[in-house]
Amino acid sequence: MKNNQFYDDLSSDYDSMLNFEKLVTNRTKALSKFIKSEYKCAIDIGCGTGADSIALTNNGLSVTGYDTSLKMIQKAKLNAKERSLKIRFSDSLVQSISSINHSKYDLVVSLGNAVANIHPVILKKIFRKVYKLLRPGGSFIIQILNYNSIRKTNKRIVNITRGKESLFIRFYDFEKNKLNFNVLKVNDNDFHDYNLITTELYEHKGNELKTLLSRAGFSGIKLYSDLNKSKFNSRLSKDLILTAVKLN
Repeated sequence: MKNNQFYDDLSSDYDSMLNFEKLVTNRTKALSKFIKSEYKCAIDIGCGTGADSIALTNNGLSVTGYDTSLKMIQKAKLNAKERSLKIRFSDSLVQSISSINHSKYDLVVSLGNAVANIHPVILKKIFRKVYKLLRPGGSFIIQILNYNSIRKTNKRIVNITRGKESLFIRFYDFEKNKLNFNVLKVNDNDFHDYNLITTELYEHKGNELKTLLSRAGFSGIKLYSDLNKSKFNSRLSKDLILTAVKLN
């Protein structure tokens, strides 16, 4: 299944599966550590239903969220409206942003494993675009699962969560040069009533991402295991956080 179709299909259950309210609360607190007093404008790449965009807005920033899933964007707009927040959302690729917006933004984030949905060739173009969009002194924050650890442990189950009336099981299918991500939704009242959707993910590793960021022009690239800036361990860390700065 194409990636945007996968998330279109998942959009109606996404907030329930991830516990949206708790996620917004946690992200608002976590992102506050990365926002400098002079920051005003931010971009959220792979914004999904808007949790990170809302968290950034809660921290006083003017935010634009991008996602290739139209239905995710529609849900993000609704989530922002319910909170009386003015956030711009677009169902397009960030590299399509006009050149007149270059050097306009202070912060760009791509959290929640969003970059794992992006082909390496496209990701290279996005990193270069992000560099152009940022003002000097602006920051880029990326969060992705640590696929080094996932592959070594062969851990297929990502998570099991319960929504209002359904159980959600997120799991992988491992192939030699391919990783499929699955979401199985099971009706709590009837286990024979289920739906399975699948898409391919790209296992971007720390060194690969660091190289792409450096070639795009970024400096001060740092790797962490979480948004609290804990030390990254390629064998043990669940997540990989990268931060980078545009110096000039």
